[in-house]
Amino acid sequence: MRYVLAIAALVISGVLLLLGIGQRTFLAGPAEISYPVDTKSETGYAVIDGKEFANVPGQANVVVRGSEAFVSTGTTRDVQGWLAPFPHAELSVDPDKGKVLSALVAASSAAEDGEDMKPIDPRGSDLWLEARSIKNQGSGTEKETLRVPVALASDQSVLIASNGVNPVPQDVSLVWVQDRTTPWAGPFLAAGACSLSSEACSTCLLSTTIAEVSAHAVAVADPSRAFATCSANEARKWVR
Repeated sequence: MRYVLAIAALVISGVLLLLGIGQRTFLAGPAEISYPVDTKSETGYAVIDGKEFANVPGQANVVVRGSEAFVSTGTTRDVQGWLAPFPHAELSVDPDKGKVLSALVAASSAAEDGEDMKPIDPRGSDLWLEARSIKNQGSGTEKETLRVPVALASDQSVLIASNGVNPVPQDVSLVWVQDRTTPWAGPFLAAGACSLSSEACSTCLLSTTIAEVSAHAVAVADPSRAFATCSANEARKWVR
């Protein structure tokens, strides 16, 4: 019965240690969830509503790679009003398909002379609550990479562009940084180590007990052998 309990304790210790290590490795999940953006057009502007970022858990980031990358945030009303005279792409997040959908929106207004307005550079506008460009980078680490963390209210939107004339940069993605804290890793590892240590101590005590019982059994079964063993031990002591 003791051996069965020892094996069970050993298995439990192994499981706890495996769970503790797994919490910080193969059970931790991805560090980031990234959805690429394909505007499927040559439009110079792309916009995404702030509510779309809530469709995926984690800290949202807009990552744009390009020499003229530009990202700004503003109230949805201001952004839509600014974009109204120009064709642009509206982006939406589809967590089921794991990608960003794009829909082309035509210009809804024209200039006073009846001609379409020419695209303008969004940089420098006072409508934006925050604006970042390659010259004023977010947290991008690569050259010509703009990584902008966003935390938007439901009535705010993000504008992605270059200089207004050129199309939106081709390499655009929405990235959500995942929380990889492992509150149970420490307890699992500690419990597994304690269980393994206690099992080792129990095994040592059990071995010592079995040895003492065996010696006692020999002494009862064959007193002369036990006496001879004791005499030999005493002789060794005198020799020393």
